Amino acid sequence: MTAMLLKFSKKVVWISQQRLAESHVEESTETGTLIAVLAEMLDFLAQDVPRAAKIEQLEATIIAHGGLSALQEACKERTEHEPNHWQPFADQAFWPYRRQLLALARILPLKAARPSERSLIKSVRCVADEPSTCDSYTIWDLDREFLPPRWRALTDDAADRDPHTFNRRYLEVATILELAESINGGAIHVDGSLSYDDFWGRLPSEANDPAKMAAYASERGWAAGAKGFTNQLREHLQGEADRLDLEVGLTRTVQLDRQRRPIVPRIAASEVPASVAEAVRLVMDEMPERSVLEALANTAHWVDWTRHFGLPSRMSSGIANLRERYLITTFAYGCGLGATQAARHFGGAVLPEELSFVDRRHIDIANLRAGSADLQNLFLGFDLTKLWGRGESAAADGTHFETFRNNLMAARHFRYGRTGGIAYRHVSDNYIALFSRFIGCGIYEATYILDILQNTLSEIHPTRLYADSHGQSAHVFALAYLLGIELLPRIRAWKRLKLYRPSRNSEFEAISHLFSATVDWSLIERYYPDFIRLALAIHSGELAPSAVLTRINSQSSRDPFSRALQELGHAVRTRFLLRWTWDEELRHAVHKGTTKVERNHQFSKFLNFGGEGGLKTNNPADQEKAIVYNELVANAVAAQTVNDLTHALNKLHDRGINIATEDLAHFSPYPTSKVKRFGDYPAQVITDSRPIQKHLPVSSVSMAAF
Repeated sequence: MTAMLLKFSKKVVWISQQRLAESHVEESTETGTLIAVLAEMLDFLAQDVPRAAKIEQLEATIIAHGGLSALQEACKERTEHEPNHWQPFADQAFWPYRRQLLALARILPLKAARPSERSLIKSVRCVADEPSTCDSYTIWDLDREFLPPRWRALTDDAADRDPHTFNRRYLEVATILELAESINGGAIHVDGSLSYDDFWGRLPSEANDPAKMAAYASERGWAAGAKGFTNQLREHLQGEADRLDLEVGLTRTVQLDRQRRPIVPRIAASEVPASVAEAVRLVMDEMPERSVLEALANTAHWVDWTRHFGLPSRMSSGIANLRERYLITTFAYGCGLGATQAARHFGGAVLPEELSFVDRRHIDIANLRAGSADLQNLFLGFDLTKLWGRGESAAADGTHFETFRNNLMAARHFRYGRTGGIAYRHVSDNYIALFSRFIGCGIYEATYILDILQNTLSEIHPTRLYADSHGQSAHVFALAYLLGIELLPRIRAWKRLKLYRPSRNSEFEAISHLFSATVDWSLIERYYPDFIRLALAIHSGELAPSAVLTRINSQSSRDPFSRALQELGHAVRTRFLLRWTWDEELRHAVHKGTTKVERNHQFSKFLNFGGEGGLKTNNPADQEKAIVYNELVANAVAAQTVNDLTHALNKLHDRGINIATEDLAHFSPYPTSKVKRFGDYPAQVITDSRPIQKHLPVSSVSMAAF
């Protein structure tokens, strides 16, 4: 409900700004007329004629252009519609959403973070608890001083100059929009909300234990105490700056452009050996075709991921062939078909109502995530996947999914140009999807990048995260550093970001001009205990990183802790950017990692063939459930593919054909030429009789690779 309130409020502001822009266009002609009248008057005044004649001519000009009153009114309108002064248009933009916004404000349990916000909450109760249609409100114990000056002038009821009388229309819109801004800024909390409550009030008691705080700092490898923490980070930052100064000044490895900024060459595509294409052809010829349902059945037979499904009470369901029903339901929803469309392909063996019942009563998001974790562990056990990565790093990125336009949480994505939401995924360096969720368009993706820390149920625990420009900010860099995660984003416009000097006394021969500010180490030291408390709370599972980032990203100018965290992020991000400019190997690793998550997006959408890239539900919980269903299906097909690849390699080995390790490193679990998506499906699901094959032929791959 809070997200809906913020979304509607943002829409009211946007419409008001659009109408202001339209008014400027409409008024441009009238403004030109006023300027022409002024120019004509100035010409008269410049003439060498008696004063009386000038006055007479001026009066004639005013009368010719509508009279004094008309010109005064026109000038008043021009001065009222100054740039960015959209508030006068807000009452009309607010009206279509008035009922919903007032209802949301009435329902939400609001709590002021500071005494100064109590007047705003009182105003919310006045306008939302008993909505009125009268022209004005008289509220004796409320003064309009709590509103910003632009709103204050509009809420002044011209008919009654009593300071306690308000224009009803503008008081409503001003109150709701200021409420939305205060919630975003952390000045008002929503009691019980995950992302908009006061996260400091949810810290566990162990987060305040000095012994545990010291142990956590030691575990992270930080020097003891606030002083040691900042000194260590300062030394690391100084080291990266010295290295870049050396690369630019003495070795000339890094060149500068005309603006004297480092030139970072574009990452050249890695050359794929010619032998890889032949190796792929040989292996693909040995692989059988698999339907999606086969992959689900086989992987369920190997690791029994369907054991996580069932009634909440875990009582007997009374459904015959329960496992097959789970497989068909996962196939139906994971491939975007839905119950009705899927049932048509099974020749009457299952009814839509039966699939829908299993989906609603037997399977929830937690069950799906647990099943996907089983597949991640299975995937990790194959020798082949170790050639692609060991799960030490992961990449995070989002891809667009269309939704119905009348969805309350839907929005138009500025980059894709379509309405919908974002499937935000974390994909391991060995290609398996670790965690997926569904977020709205317009939500900053970096807010959710660190949630993988608490949502990795498998044995894969990455400590490095790759991302693109949307996966970073100063706050995210800081929180990742506190949580022991190395954030390595591919920032498109990195040259526009500020670089922070390690200290005021730091001097460099070649790169001094790159730094535009100095890290405020004293501010970081002051809030060091709060940093450790926050990190302990997140690691305990009591607090989600996204809940913290939702609160502090928008209140950096209001909250001192947020400013301190941002300052820490400036130091960490500057250290990363300095390394980014000279370390070509790092740039290649980041590019490779982000490419893997993009390939996973393509593969997952290939398997979502029934949904055609869209979601067929308006329920936010069901939207996220559909994304997690799709993750489970993609992981099952990927695991089946790796098993079939391993079988094929062993067959080739038996025939005397060995594939080099270097060539196998270019393979992936995402080939689609052997995946069958369409056609009629069997009423009974039959599993592959062959045993699972995890090991590559020893003679074809050196054991040193493992």
